[in-house]
Amino acid sequence: MVGQARQAAQAAQIQRIYYDTRGDLLPPNKRQEYTQNLTDLAKKYTHPLGKTGAADHRILFNTGKSGITPISSPPPCLIETDQQKLSRNQLKAYQKTRFRGFTTAELKELNALEPLDFETHKNELTNIDIHPAFRRKRWLTEKDLPKHLGVPPILGGLDGLWEVTNPVVWAVVKPCLQMASMMLMNEYEYGWLDALFRGRLEKFAKDKGKQLLRLHPRTGLEMRTDSAADEIQKFFERKISKKIDLRIDSGYSVMTGMPIVTNPLSGVTYERPLDPGIHVSLSLEMFEPLLRTDLTDAERLGNTWNVAKTLVHEMAHATWRALKRYKPPYAEPYFDDQALSELGFSFINDICGGEPARMLRRPYWSGGPGVPQLGIWSNYWFNSTNAGYTTSAGAPPQNKPVEPDEIDPFYTRDDWVVPTSWHCNMFLNNWWNVGVVKFSREFTHMGPLQHGYRKIDKRAIEAGNIEPRKIRVGEGDGTGLLYSEGPGDRIVISDKLSIANRKAIYAEQKRMVEAGKILFALTKNPGYVGAPNDNTDNGERPPRIQYQCRRWDEIVAYLFANRGPKELALDTMTLLSEPQFYRYIRGRGGINLTGLEFREFLAVANERGILFVWEAHPGRGLVIRRKEGWPPAQDYPLEEIDQPSDEAVELDTLLSDEGTAGVPAKAAIPAKPAENGAPAVPSVPATPAVKAVLGTQGKIFRDFGVNRDVDVKIFWEFLYKEDPTTWDIPLDRLIEVVDESINLGSMYITHGPEGIVRFIYDVPDHVWEAATPFAKTRVADMKKRAGL
Repeated sequence: MVGQARQAAQAAQIQRIYYDTRGDLLPPNKRQEYTQNLTDLAKKYTHPLGKTGAADHRILFNTGKSGITPISSPPPCLIETDQQKLSRNQLKAYQKTRFRGFTTAELKELNALEPLDFETHKNELTNIDIHPAFRRKRWLTEKDLPKHLGVPPILGGLDGLWEVTNPVVWAVVKPCLQMASMMLMNEYEYGWLDALFRGRLEKFAKDKGKQLLRLHPRTGLEMRTDSAADEIQKFFERKISKKIDLRIDSGYSVMTGMPIVTNPLSGVTYERPLDPGIHVSLSLEMFEPLLRTDLTDAERLGNTWNVAKTLVHEMAHATWRALKRYKPPYAEPYFDDQALSELGFSFINDICGGEPARMLRRPYWSGGPGVPQLGIWSNYWFNSTNAGYTTSAGAPPQNKPVEPDEIDPFYTRDDWVVPTSWHCNMFLNNWWNVGVVKFSREFTHMGPLQHGYRKIDKRAIEAGNIEPRKIRVGEGDGTGLLYSEGPGDRIVISDKLSIANRKAIYAEQKRMVEAGKILFALTKNPGYVGAPNDNTDNGERPPRIQYQCRRWDEIVAYLFANRGPKELALDTMTLLSEPQFYRYIRGRGGINLTGLEFREFLAVANERGILFVWEAHPGRGLVIRRKEGWPPAQDYPLEEIDQPSDEAVELDTLLSDEGTAGVPAKAAIPAKPAENGAPAVPSVPATPAVKAVLGTQGKIFRDFGVNRDVDVKIFWEFLYKEDPTTWDIPLDRLIEVVDESINLGSMYITHGPEGIVRFIYDVPDHVWEAATPFAKTRVADMKKRAGL
């Protein structure tokens, strides 16, 4: 048993190896070599290693399989051996663990798996006008970004960067924007978007002294008494959309340019004090599957739909921010009777009748390029599973009490199987021009939903309150934390509709879906019975990539010749993202490198143990300078300065402010008399809490994260925000002050590449505590490997 536990722990550790699961970032010839032992499905959906949650992939050991292929029963004439029967049952149990209690044979029968849907599905929305908020001019390119941020190159044999001015990128982005436009423009007439603009805001409770708000939709009568839809459309398109810009970035980077998380965000909406406007960033990993040439129509439309859905989700957040209807501390209200504060999921719930969740979850990406979604589950997002995640961090769940003998919907999650033809049919003109017009709101809801899987959080119900993030949904883990009930039958039809309309919608959806007869419903809790005894070896690791750099000598010579301050500043370089470093080289000029050539160089340098330490994943790479391999640095004489200016002195003084860590309050400890030979212990008085003071170094970390480089223009804006009186100076004057401070031997800044200020002080421990746990361990490991 000890050996099995150890092997299971090793398998879980293997899953935390970050790599390109299908060689997507390699040139085509290298990718073919990298994936030669994988099945066709594994080339798209990965050959998973180790363990992901409760799913133990060791059952696929050295098979090159995806674990997705449906398992068929043997023909009646074939008699299985006990071992064959055991293996087949174990594979079924493994699939049930991965797929919410269903085998992939059952999901295929329900027409829910996109790669196994070989029907022809057309995109008829190719002539749709793109909504003004999504048009190409609203998308940022690298030239619009601060100089310390770089746009990732596409790689994988394709040229250029991940920006919409690149024809390769625009070809996959445009259909997503057309679908998002259809979704958004269809919403003007309905209550959710109307509520966002004109709904009633109710102050309904306080939490720890903070006011909570709830947003209520207007009644149908109120909406009919004015030209709300037309006015909202005009206001949205002429005013709101101009306040919002969009960009494509790695979902692992989380706004800082540094890949520092392992589970990427699909999209994020944010504002920054030094970055005016409202920004929506979509993960390039969502777009990456759409670059493939081997997708079925259902896969291509499904992944296009997923991007469109994510964009519309983020537009709910962005629109609310642009309307400025809120005040701190909570950014968003609760919508109507929903238990959690999250407008993006609320908007999608209104459009789709639930949350369309991808079947293949992001942990299967293993920190690398995005993987197709496989299919869609429908669930209701506003339950205990997600209680730890809201846009308004810290806003508590507002679930309603239920009778003791009732199942609490807040602690219940139903995952319903959605046929692929639901999202495929949304790309047909008649879906919108006939179905939506005829049947109104509910026609866009997922359906028909007939088979699903229920999970109930028993401990949450019994204890009344547990840590929501510890709930595992869709993975029976043998702890008794979750149990299932039979799926029952459900179709997505509003109870407010007449019986005739309900029947008409159901009949129309069934006609368009052409789903066929459904033969089964699952009622048992899936449990993985363990990998076969002969496959418990944990030795399978990601395949090794043998990089070659044909231009090694040329690139090394270029770096040596451009290592100085205001060139590439390599002698003071610490941690850079790969796209950031690549932008510095392109900005400096003097060599023409493709993104793939640069990556090959970094890989070879890392392999040889000279010049740089490089990590390719998660995200698009981190680079740090190492000591080995460099010739002695050239001396760069500093300008002698007799008398420092007031601004130079003030700059160093400001940057020296580390702030202070907070100290929690301590209760009084009563005195203890001497007894049984033990001496008396005097009382200790209570001490009040000491509030943390965020000094300049803490504010720099808050705004730029682990990135130690900053565009001098952004630094100028940062200083002005801190002290408008002192730093109300022209940018050219600040550049002079920075030069002066560095010439005086500043302990806090030095020159980066041209136009970049580089911070060189050690980040205080109490400031570093704000970093993500992964960032802390990752940066420490890279510094150790670099000998820093």
